[in-house]
Amino acid sequence: MKSQKPRLKLSPKLNPKSKNQRKLMTNRLALTLIKKNRPKTHLETQLLGLKLVHLGTGAFRAVYRIKGTDFVIKFLTDGFFDEHSRDEVNNIKKLAKSKSLRPHLPRIHYYDPKLGVIVMNYYTRYNKTRANKPHPARAYGDITWERVLISDLIKELTGVNFSDLWDENLRMDKNDVVKFVDVGC
Repeated sequence: MKSQKPRLKLSPKLNPKSKNQRKLMTNRLALTLIKKNRPKTHLETQLLGLKLVHLGTGAFRAVYRIKGTDFVIKFLTDGFFDEHSRDEVNNIKKLAKSKSLRPHLPRIHYYDPKLGVIVMNYYTRYNKTRANKPHPARAYGDITWERVLISDLIKELTGVNFSDLWDENLRMDKNDVVKFVDVGC
């Protein structure tokens, strides 16, 4: 008698015919497998039936895209402890206290503090051309995401509505430090 693979109980609202719903089902299955089995390496993860695509390796961790999902999984490289992963998760939690920074932080779906494994959303590589399109909330000019973020942080921290961050209102001192020279609005 063949053993059957365990099936996830899906919400009756899910329609597996829809591409978005299939992706949601795949995301749930991947997270369930990872949470249940707690893999510590990419090989252990692949043995669970999840296909991984290597995205890169840094000084402390290797990052893999979980194929067919919206996720990446980060594993510690050999010989390192989980301090880097722990610090990353703690810093994201601290930064998330700022309303202005929340939209810029990655969503973490799983973190194993003993193994240092993190599963978070996959995001495409930063593209300066795409990122510097005028902000949709600002109907005019060349207000980039960085300037919107600075403006929002100033408002959040000080209460001052400072949205006039045009090139003409920015100057530099002799040490190349940017100065806000028109703080009227």
